[in-house]
Amino acid sequence: MTKIVYIHIILIILCALVTAQDNKADGNSNIAEKYKKAFELVKFPSEKEYKKYLDKGGYDKKVIQLVLGKDIWVEAFQKIDGKVGLFKESVPINVLIKEKIGAPAQGGSIRIGKDVRGHIEFSVYDMGQAIQIYERVERSGIKGASATDPRRAIVHELTHVFQSVIKSGIKPDWLSEGMATYVEDDMVKVLSYRDRFINRKVPAIDENISLFDGYPRGWLLFKYMEVNYGVDKVHEFSKVWVVKGKTYREALETATTKKWDEVKKEEQEWSTKYLKELKE
Repeated sequence: MTKIVYIHIILIILCALVTAQDNKADGNSNIAEKYKKAFELVKFPSEKEYKKYLDKGGYDKKVIQLVLGKDIWVEAFQKIDGKVGLFKESVPINVLIKEKIGAPAQGGSIRIGKDVRGHIEFSVYDMGQAIQIYERVERSGIKGASATDPRRAIVHELTHVFQSVIKSGIKPDWLSEGMATYVEDDMVKVLSYRDRFINRKVPAIDENISLFDGYPRGWLLFKYMEVNYGVDKVHEFSKVWVVKGKTYREALETATTKKWDEVKKEEQEWSTKYLKELKE
């Protein structure tokens, strides 16, 4: 084979690689575009309603800047889509900014006839406190000290928005919180839970799990599915439980193709072991 032929073959291969990369880039661009379009449906309060917090400065201003940050919302849409597959592109979402509501944020939906809208309230005071605590912990440099990144609140509450828009009133509540914790990946709650169950089994998923414990316990159930069965099966579980409105028992049996007693025991044993081995 001549030198010219070799060069020709190499050029063909290089052209094919460039084309493949361009196609991949176009695909990623299209994916990113749908999350940006979803952001366009987020209706924020008028500037008049939040200007006083911007003018006040300090943590009040930081809260408003966080809530209005486009990149944070786009990333949150992408996480919900990638981790549990519940993202819907055409959901209008109303955002309210209040002085104080007792939590950094609360998310859900509002139904007026056939019209369904997402709804998130942000608390300037409570979110401001969360930002302040997070910044202090980050600056401290103390080993083992941790606080939840306030930006995760948008991911968590957006998860509740899509849960509620798709199927109002999914049960149990602890698993609803667990799914949102899994999507935001709040390890602060999980590590605190680990410390309580370091020498004993975590509760089985058919036991009476409190709403407070549901955040980390639900996270473990979703992590169990992800690690042992793959993200596609997490999506399948979410579809059966949320979209089709089946019980979480039916959803888990469908996703794992195992009988309830078998998968319940397997999940409890895996979660207990996994939790104990988690590092800071």
